[in-house]
Amino acid sequence: MSTKLPAHTKPRNGIIYYRRRVPKHLQHLPPFNGKEIYERSLKVRTVSAARRVIVEEGIDLLFEDRSLPTAVVTAKIGVTDEILNGLMNEMYNRTAPKMYASRMSEPLEVRITRDELAAQDVGALNDEYYADRARAIIKKEQEDVRLRMAEVIAKKKHLQGDADSIQRIADALFEVDIAEMRARVDLAGNKTEPSKPHFAFGVSETVHHPNAYKTFLEIAEEAILEGKKKESWNHKVRVAAKLFNQHVRGAALYKIEGTDVKSFLRLVSEAPDRMVQRFPKLGLEAAIAANASREKPYSTISPNTINTNYFSAIRWVFAFTVEERYIKVSPCNGIRVKGASKSKGKSRGVPFEIDELNAFFSLPTFTGCRSKDHPNVAGQYRINDHRKWVPLLMLFSGARPSEIAQLLVKDIRHSSQYPSISILTDFDPSDPNDQEHIVSYKTENAKRLLPIHPKLIELGFLDYVEEMELAKSKRLFPEWKKSDDPRKLYTSARWIRNINEQMIPSVVDRYPKPTLYSLRHTWKTLMATNSVPSQFQNQIMGHAQTGMDAFYMGSLGIDALYKAIESLTYEGLDLSRLERSPLPEVKS
Repeated sequence: MSTKLPAHTKPRNGIIYYRRRVPKHLQHLPPFNGKEIYERSLKVRTVSAARRVIVEEGIDLLFEDRSLPTAVVTAKIGVTDEILNGLMNEMYNRTAPKMYASRMSEPLEVRITRDELAAQDVGALNDEYYADRARAIIKKEQEDVRLRMAEVIAKKKHLQGDADSIQRIADALFEVDIAEMRARVDLAGNKTEPSKPHFAFGVSETVHHPNAYKTFLEIAEEAILEGKKKESWNHKVRVAAKLFNQHVRGAALYKIEGTDVKSFLRLVSEAPDRMVQRFPKLGLEAAIAANASREKPYSTISPNTINTNYFSAIRWVFAFTVEERYIKVSPCNGIRVKGASKSKGKSRGVPFEIDELNAFFSLPTFTGCRSKDHPNVAGQYRINDHRKWVPLLMLFSGARPSEIAQLLVKDIRHSSQYPSISILTDFDPSDPNDQEHIVSYKTENAKRLLPIHPKLIELGFLDYVEEMELAKSKRLFPEWKKSDDPRKLYTSARWIRNINEQMIPSVVDRYPKPTLYSLRHTWKTLMATNSVPSQFQNQIMGHAQTGMDAFYMGSLGIDALYKAIESLTYEGLDLSRLERSPLPEVKS
């Protein structure tokens, strides 16, 4: 059999299309409807299948001369799916502009009411469980009018006028009504140009939007381009999309089902934590196997991490495809990550208890270790860098690690009456109270002043700052390695993992265990239990003000903030062992 493409066809993104110029004397006939160029997707990928579709649907026959002598009775044309699709495009292109104009001429109250009714109907049509019933109810309302219009159209276009043909034309007109309704909702939502509908009538199981034939990975890149999100979110989407695309073996978008999403999430739950870093060159199943072969396998990814880093990204891409009408329903609908906590998958803070803090700050990292490179082994060497001061700054200021990481020496204002830190607020995805669209290190408005607690001064923090000034260091913590990843301000892969996986578990025997971030939550709890006003708490923690405070409150002065926290103490906390002078490092 010949592998040569049939005449007037060409491949595009793996799908074969039919494209042909329409003779002028045929342009007024359906399905051309005035078009000079006729083009459609054959929805097939092989030459043999393309030939079959052309023959079965009689596409080439549409271009034969259909004009007959006037004395001969014109034969009626059968109502095919192709003719209906052309009819719907013709009707929509003619009636939609009229709808736009009439909507703007409506009295404001009338327009608002009609917009709300349209939005309610569209919402019902988009509901996975109510859509069929909603369509039936909406369709019934004007069905008589559409049937009469269908008879007129059939007569005018020489189409068959039997009951089945008239009903099919009326059904096509209903699809146009739905498209106009969606366009009205788009306009009410301040879209300058409503999404153009893609009509695929009759064979809805096999006809799809052209982009529905793309892979999930390709669609994810399109969503990223249109979404204009932060690079950190885009990176998360790319990682999840790559793994998911591998899982579905590059299947076309329209072929992906809810079972694919469920099986992917199940596999991710079996994957090792930090899989991308630990097994960078392996796919999902290979990483699971590699981890299982280890003498001591890494722990698996937690439900909250699955929800936040994987499922949320996949769900976001599918939501984009539904909004763009590439597919009708997201396969993520009704799926939940088992074991993930509420609050959008973010875990609530687990504050430290006082006895846990005493035990934590009695560890060698703070009281004396073997050497700079052996912080967990007891000895006489005193660490005096970020590993000591970051936990203390978090405990007495609530600052985020990423905020502390970017501090410069000049950001510490220690010569004024109220010592403070000029900090650049950063979004913390681990904090359920943070809102990414409000808190961002990229805006100058994110600057805030944090009062330096007297206890930090007592422990020697300002002495450390002076040491950095004498050393002419630009960064406050120069030994805190900056990340090669431009999305991150610092790298925490080693020493923060040491805190969360070694130091804290050695002194805390409960579940859920606190983490480094819990020091921030502990400070928040201290302020709350000591009746520090919520407005002060929000500004200190870098949270957005709530309620009317967000509209009417200005920034609180550093004097007021300092007075609000200077007397706060952790009752029973003993940090006396941290006040000793640094001792020399013992060479191993």
